[in-house]
Amino acid sequence: MAKQPPLDPPTYNIVNNSSLLENRISDKVFQFAYRYVYDDGEISALSPYSSLTTSVAQLRDGFNTQSAKDFYNQINVFVKNTIADVRKIQVFAREGNEGTFYEISEFNNSGNSGTKTVNFTNSTIGEALSLNDKNKLFDNVPQIADSQEIVSGRLMYGGYTEGYPNTLEQNEVSLIANYKDTEEIYDITFLASSGSSTTTLTIVDSDLPSSFSEDSTIYINIKFFGDKVTVGGSLVTNRINFSPSIGVKYVENDGTTESQIHKRDKRPCGIFE
Repeated sequence: MAKQPPLDPPTYNIVNNSSLLENRISDKVFQFAYRYVYDDGEISALSPYSSLTTSVAQLRDGFNTQSAKDFYNQINVFVKNTIADVRKIQVFAREGNEGTFYEISEFNNSGNSGTKTVNFTNSTIGEALSLNDKNKLFDNVPQIADSQEIVSGRLMYGGYTEGYPNTLEQNEVSLIANYKDTEEIYDITFLASSGSSTTTLTIVDSDLPSSFSEDSTIYINIKFFGDKVTVGGSLVTNRINFSPSIGVKYVENDGTTESQIHKRDKRPCGIFE
């Protein structure tokens, strides 16, 4: 009864065809669709529409020379064949994303799931697609019918019911809220003490909570400013020596050191020379 339409929209590439003498697509955008003609003569609804075609030259409009604008002069449209009992495939195009579709190609279905390429240059105009065919999103098949008959090769239904009841089923459904707790944010202070050759950074004990939730992570961001920062005698871009009980992941980004500490430790976090 209802014939399945193509489920995938056409895809495309915008290319240069050096054999063409003129460009009929440089200042336009197009949209494509296709449909199946089945062995019994029935025609499906249209496929989903393609996206609007836009070439690289169009994106650079105002900065291109005329030759650059005319370079992309052909759209290769790709549509899928089908293993269904489809005899032909019709391809349509329209300028912009509204208005009338025009047939640009019709070819025999190959009977497999391969792809057919249609070369579109906007040089010919085929038969217009009717508004009814364009707006047909699916074949309307009734839910219930008490009679059917074939008239002039068409299947007709009588006494039919279509659609579904416009009522809500009374089901006992309960909704249980399961919200994720907002993670806590702590402001942790570092104290810096400098000697003649070293600077020590120490976490202030009072800023640390007595415990952290399971699988929590503490992020401590430290920014260094100076001509040179070394740790343990090596440049800070090489390594950072922290207490062994502290797991550290070091990330360097444009002079900023970001340390991710996985274990709580109230001892000095490091000595920086």
